[in-house]
Amino acid sequence: MSFERFNCGICLDFLSACKLTLATNCGHVFHKQCLEQSLAINPKCPSCRQAFSKARKVILPAARSEKHELQAELVEAHQRLEELLKENEDLKAKKTPSATLIRNEDGEYIMRSRTFMPSESNFTSHY
Repeated sequence: MSFERFNCGICLDFLSACKLTLATNCGHVFHKQCLEQSLAINPKCPSCRQAFSKARKVILPAARSEKHELQAELVEAHQRLEELLKENEDLKAKKTPSATLIRNEDGEYIMRSRTFMPSESNFTSHY
């Protein structure tokens, strides 16, 4: 599959299947976000200045390079997820001590230490 790459007439970035693309009633094509920002300032086509009345969604095929880039991003995200899950499990395996100040019957604050035990669903308190 071969096709030319087109640019948004406002931001000049490539139009791609990754971003919503709209065509104005006069036929000019822009990213939706770019067109919205432009129309908020001036209700005319940013390219030809014809009065804007409506826009249609344009469906662009994903370029082969975009598919490879997206696949690479997906693989990288899965690897990062695996790293974070392993790091999370490692942290759970360690005891996590913490302290809490509690008020006793005399109105004084005393420290109560707690240790989170990974095998337990709640805290074990130590006084």
